[in-house]
Amino acid sequence: RMSDRLPTLVALRQHGALGENNRGFTEVRREAPGASALSSAENRAREIVYAAIAKQQGGGVSAEQVGRARARQIAAQSPAGTWLQAESGQWYQKE
Repeated sequence: RMSDRLPTLVALRQHGALGENNRGFTEVRREAPGASALSSAENRAREIVYAAIAKQQGGGVSAEQVGRARARQIAAQSPAGTWLQAESGQWYQKE
């Protein structure tokens, strides 16, 4: 289902309606049709994925650590114009 949401997720990020926070989850930055529902569904799926990865890694890795690592990957791979949240909590638009 995550792959089914991807085109809409990308479009909402391009239009500035969704951003990627520093915990590996999407956040609504500006109201747009479907943004809240899509963000909620995507974040529920990411929680499950992060928990599964943490479990595979063993007892020393938490789902939160997995999410934060994923946030760094998302930030590095995101195109210019994407809203991202820095480790400090500050939001910025990638150049």
